[in-house]
Amino acid sequence: MVATRRGLITAPEVSELLSEDDLDTLHRQAVTGYRCLICQQNGDLAAGPAAVVVRIGPAPGEGPDGAQVAHVRLAHRGCARSGVVDTPTTSLAPPAEAGMTATAAVIPGAGGGLRALLIIEPSAQMSSVAGPGERGNPILDRMLTDGLHLLPRLADAPPHSPGWLLRLPTRWKAAVLGPDGETYYAGELEQPRVWRQLTRRRRSAELLAGNIGLRFPITSAEECLALLDGAAHAGRLAGGTIGLR
Repeated sequence: MVATRRGLITAPEVSELLSEDDLDTLHRQAVTGYRCLICQQNGDLAAGPAAVVVRIGPAPGEGPDGAQVAHVRLAHRGCARSGVVDTPTTSLAPPAEAGMTATAAVIPGAGGGLRALLIIEPSAQMSSVAGPGERGNPILDRMLTDGLHLLPRLADAPPHSPGWLLRLPTRWKAAVLGPDGETYYAGELEQPRVWRQLTRRRRSAELLAGNIGLRFPITSAEECLALLDGAAHAGRLAGGTIGLR
């Protein structure tokens, strides 16, 4: 029986693969806006229900017997039914819109003072599939390989991640680069005055990344911190203190 979660249509086989947190994140994405998997047009729940579609296939560069990845996407109800689609012979590269959203935030530090956070989050849901019930996040995995750290909690500032860079060309733009020059984020970033002053003075920021489930616009600092803390406890938060150039 297909379940409807406040406008989000989910087939039983899809529900078996996704956690409640996954569904909450997808619902928030459907509310704020998404690009339909099939017609590539924008949609949101105000315009009609959205179907959750999971595609499973080889990771880029892998054959049918190699590492598998799952892409969780949304589609207009009239464009696709909710379900799991296997593509055993077709590699699944990240979709074009699988970029990042970025948020600058200032929170109190444990020992006093303030912390300047830069939070980046994939706009598309992806996971690696190692076996029944075993799932990971390939974007998060790549960040960890490139020198970010898995954060078990939010209370402490993350360790330094040498080679990672933050660039702030304007008050409304930012770029985050990995140690090999790979661009993980390049786009808009609203920079509160205090956040910009802190990063400029310290020549660094605390980068946090993962499937966090932030709502936009962020309604309160308390909600933001609760979601970050939940992602850390679930093993879905990577981070590092990165230099500003």
